[in-house]
Amino acid sequence: MLDGRFWIRWLAVNLVLAALIAVVGWWPVTTRAGIDYRWSEKRIPLAEKFLGFVTRDLQSRRLAIEVTADVEDEQERLLRIFRWVTASVRPVPAGFPVVDDHLFHILVRGYGTSDQRTEAFALLASHAGFPSSRIVLEAASGGARLQIAVVKWRGKLHLLDVDNGVVFRTATGALASIDDLQKEPAIIRAAGGRRAVDGVRYEIFFRRLEDLRPAFTRIEAQRPWSRLRLELARVFRALAGAERQ
Repeated sequence: MLDGRFWIRWLAVNLVLAALIAVVGWWPVTTRAGIDYRWSEKRIPLAEKFLGFVTRDLQSRRLAIEVTADVEDEQERLLRIFRWVTASVRPVPAGFPVVDDHLFHILVRGYGTSDQRTEAFALLASHAGFPSSRIVLEAASGGARLQIAVVKWRGKLHLLDVDNGVVFRTATGALASIDDLQKEPAIIRAAGGRRAVDGVRYEIFFRRLEDLRPAFTRIEAQRPWSRLRLELARVFRALAGAERQ
């Protein structure tokens, strides 16, 4: 039978843990937001930032599930998200502010810039099981730019143009991979039609696809467990670097 001293120690340990959690939870951290490309910072408790982070992740995941409900085919699930984002997240209306905060807020707000709309799609696609990111294709050094979503599916990379609503397909109707686009540039011309971006013919942006090296860490960092894994990896690299010095 456990004596009174055990319960006293048990209570003391738990009180210490509760105090530590309370202290850490109220530890001040910084959060940033931008309006019309002007950034501001404010300090909030760590617990508030963490809970907001987790809540947004759960809401994003639920939205991805709702958008793809009753769709079993993987390609159609991805395209369902693509169509939903292009229809529900519109370009910034004239006179509206450009707000730069969490990606989930772009989905709720219903509008965003080219890069924001692309990353909003990448966020939902990632939650649906398609590792995704955003890349920038340039017509020339320092020239016109095209925001493109890159999605990893079945071991291959696929490009989708959220901002212009363009999907690249092979002759069979399947989503074209980057390899397909390199082998058959006619796919790009057919999908882009006579479209131009900043006065540059659409297909010009895709001339150097072999140089693409997409990274998926930015979108992964929007998810708690992925963020934790990335932060731990960063700490370990820093420690390893310090040891080598």
